[in-house]
Amino acid sequence: MLEIVRKLNDFGVLISECWFFDGERHRQGGPAMREFNDNGTLFRERWIEHGAYHRSDGPAVTEWDKYDGSLYTEVWYFEGERHRLGGPAECETYHDCRIYSWYEFGKLHRTDGPASLEISLYGHLLQEAWYVNGKVHRTDGPASTDWNHDGKTLVERWIINDEKFTKEEWDRRKVRMSLQNKVLRASRLLTLGSVSGASPDVLSVIGGFL
Repeated sequence: MLEIVRKLNDFGVLISECWFFDGERHRQGGPAMREFNDNGTLFRERWIEHGAYHRSDGPAVTEWDKYDGSLYTEVWYFEGERHRLGGPAECETYHDCRIYSWYEFGKLHRTDGPASLEISLYGHLLQEAWYVNGKVHRTDGPASTDWNHDGKTLVERWIINDEKFTKEEWDRRKVRMSLQNKVLRASRLLTLGSVSGASPDVLSVIGGFL
């Protein structure tokens, strides 16, 4: 059974409303929870289906400043998990910075850049962290870096699959992995040449894709 619960302040102004279905917060096609300040201005809304945050065409959680109306929180959810493809699933504004976080199916994840960014309100990058499937991970540079407001690097962290390394250890590992990849590539070319009987020129072209 559908039920809508609304609350008014002492002056008769709507300050909250919530949709329920069979005892669960639930609404399709609109926010299931909305809150308003004392003059009736919306400052918080939640999209919920069957008790879980969910929205497929925008943020499921949105908050605005009660007084000036500025947007300061957006969070994308899909079936109860933070999730968004093609952009940050969480965008939050604080008094001195904005934080953007990329999530897929509830895990911090991004393959084409850092999954977490902290940027000052003046546009200066303060922190970034790279994640893959919920683990701090990067193989071509520091997985986490902090800067001060003048752009000076404060800390670099070298991490692969949540395993921390010193810069020297990371460099040695990178060289070792490069050698292993070259050996693997050579092995594939030898195997291809023995099986296909291809000419050296053809193998050279194919090798560029291995």
